[in-house]
Amino acid sequence: MSKVATNFINQYNLTPQMGITELSNYTEELLKDLKDAKVRNHARNRIQSLGFNKEQTNTLIPMQASGRRVVGRVSAKELAKYIKENEENLKSEEINELAYNFAISAPTEIAQSSRLKLLRKELIKLDATYLTIKSTYIYMIAVESNKKQRESQERREDKGFDCPDFFSLEKVQERLKEYNTENIPSMQNLIDMMIMLCMRPADVKNLHIDYYSPSNTDWYKSKYSWYCTGYAKNEKDEP
Repeated sequence: MSKVATNFINQYNLTPQMGITELSNYTEELLKDLKDAKVRNHARNRIQSLGFNKEQTNTLIPMQASGRRVVGRVSAKELAKYIKENEENLKSEEINELAYNFAISAPTEIAQSSRLKLLRKELIKLDATYLTIKSTYIYMIAVESNKKQRESQERREDKGFDCPDFFSLEKVQERLKEYNTENIPSMQNLIDMMIMLCMRPADVKNLHIDYYSPSNTDWYKSKYSWYCTGYAKNEKDEP
């Protein structure tokens, strides 16, 4: 476990200043004492606490399955390709172990769940079997991710959204009415336009899009169509 990793680092005088190629020479020797996935996970955490970065840690203790290993930090696409190429030889438990080691390198449960979803997406692209894709499902990661997302949603609902008066629809509309189209738009003009265009229909039922007839024909070209948005707070109001 952690003690094994610490003793190994001290025995071979390994340091965070060593390169990836040099560290890879010690991989096979270290893995002899780390047979279980959870044991390797504890060892990774210990090695990182000693100052080694993720790439160095994954070089020393790579994702592996029964002697077959994927060295270093890999992407979902690379891991999916590896699993697909070895699909006939890998057992469900081995694929599950690969998926687990791939997921836990992410910092949070939500990020871990996202990594697994991305891995499954890549496997689907490669036309992997249903059993292979199902083997990448880690129940506890999914449960914890759903729990964290639910808690986060509840906190947002309790807190609500306190929109500054400066960005209220009424204030935005007032500023847009004063906007001179002959001038180069400012950053504030662009922000106000984005706010108007991003309004939800549930918030603004009477959003109008009307044809705009320019008064200055010098800059207007007939091949272009010009429209403007109008907002009525109440149904009886003019947009």
